[in-house]
Amino acid sequence: MRIVAPEPDVDADVYIDGNYVGQVHAIPTGVGLAPGVHRLEVRKPGRFPVQRTVRVDKDTPAEVIVEAELLEDPA
Repeated sequence: MRIVAPEPDVDADVYIDGNYVGQVHAIPTGVGLAPGVHRLEVRKPGRFPVQRTVRVDKDTPAEVIVEAELLEDPA
């Protein structure tokens, strides 16, 4: 799975199944996931988080690309 974010958000934190895996820019080749359903969250202070559910099928592996555009939190 690859995560794509706009330039201002490449320092956002990435969590998979509640576990921190690094910042977007630090995992450019992506993250290998075991077959099944996984919960992805991309967070950055001052921005709304992006949350996605990703399904990985062992019989038909395909690259999953998640576009994470974090909108500014006006609060």
